[in-house]
Amino acid sequence: MTKKAFTILMVCFYLSAAQSADVDESRKCGLPSLLARLKSSGFPVSKSLLPDSEIFEKLAAFSPANILEVKTAVGKLSDREKKISALVDKFPYQIIHRMPIERLPSILKQEALLAPREAKRRDIPLDAPFTPGLEDSLFGGHDCVFVSVGPVKGRDRYGDVIIHVKKDAPLQAWGSLKSGWYFVSSQRNRDPHGEDEATADDRLHFSHNIYTQGDWQQFFKLSLISFLRSKDDSERPQLEETLLNAQSGHEFWKTMDDNRLGYLEGKVAAQLPLSWVEKIEVPASRLQEILNRSESHNWSGIITGY
Repeated sequence: MTKKAFTILMVCFYLSAAQSADVDESRKCGLPSLLARLKSSGFPVSKSLLPDSEIFEKLAAFSPANILEVKTAVGKLSDREKKISALVDKFPYQIIHRMPIERLPSILKQEALLAPREAKRRDIPLDAPFTPGLEDSLFGGHDCVFVSVGPVKGRDRYGDVIIHVKKDAPLQAWGSLKSGWYFVSSQRNRDPHGEDEATADDRLHFSHNIYTQGDWQQFFKLSLISFLRSKDDSERPQLEETLLNAQSGHEFWKTMDDNRLGYLEGKVAAQLPLSWVEKIEVPASRLQEILNRSESHNWSGIITGY
């Protein structure tokens, strides 16, 4: 190796090291809340950084306990409630990511949805994080790719592109009943505006709101009954009939979402490769424009209009 080549190599090494050092790995997706839960046991917790797969494994170990808490709170179901909860099996939840169409070309070029922190690791320019700093402190939100779990088309307020994630994709995903922002407002009784740092107690309480993918079906069954019971007596019977008479998944989940009967904000660590995506829907008026872009060529078979 020539002296010049060695110098270039060392410069690249130091630049890479500097970039890596600039990424806060203590806020990996799910890690802040996980550590708070582990520390609550009173036993020493290892300070070594955990890989994403191990973070998920530990969250998955706590998830059944969280489900049991909900199940205990709900108690026994009546025969009618059992019929209603069974609708979750009849109309399976969907996993959706929505975004503005302006972001789609860069996603197609990268061949993955990247969390802001993952983009930084790869030195890929990305828009400023949409996720508030409070949620990054609470559960590592800047290292998560967010998905809607439940509604057939997700929630349209997040954008006009609908990305359908394969149900059998190896997501290692976890979800929470509420966003971190709404959690702080509704369960911690604080105005989250202007807050960038969650407390250790916030993280611990949030860890009891985490459910990993294998428990999502059970979560929705319990959530549906719990929130139905909370409705006013004048409203609940008609809502139950609407659910029981639903003819499609879209109708069922729209009723669920419109009436706040159950929803999960899903999180996937670092990235969601497009190979895990079943379909990408864009507005019909923009379909040809998107298909004509060079970034779309490898993915034209899954891009459709609506």
